[in-house]
Amino acid sequence: MELIPLKLTHTVVQQIVQDTSIPDANMYLALTRMLSWLAWPTAKQAHIWILRFFYELALVSKFSMLADVTHKCIKQVRENLFCGDDVCAACMICQCIVAYASALLPSLTQVLC
Repeated sequence: MELIPLKLTHTVVQQIVQDTSIPDANMYLALTRMLSWLAWPTAKQAHIWILRFFYELALVSKFSMLADVTHKCIKQVRENLFCGDDVCAACMICQCIVAYASALLPSLTQVLC
């Protein structure tokens, strides 16, 4: 991801999400792996790609995938990455996931808060 200029993030992710030849299972796997990369100190700018994926998936109404990713990854993000800093990339992802969880899975937010 570091080799692809950030200005292409929107275009690349949009094409991936809208490509009907890419199964949802592959996008799900990619997104969950990207979320695990946040714990790696060498993963620079992964949060930008993850946020773009969340945004693009919401635009094409892939809410079940967002809910599944949220359900699978929220505890990992919350327990291992959340430090409470407003500019922390991991915290931005955590806040984004919590926002999706609140909207999509109200019962899940009881576990988080």
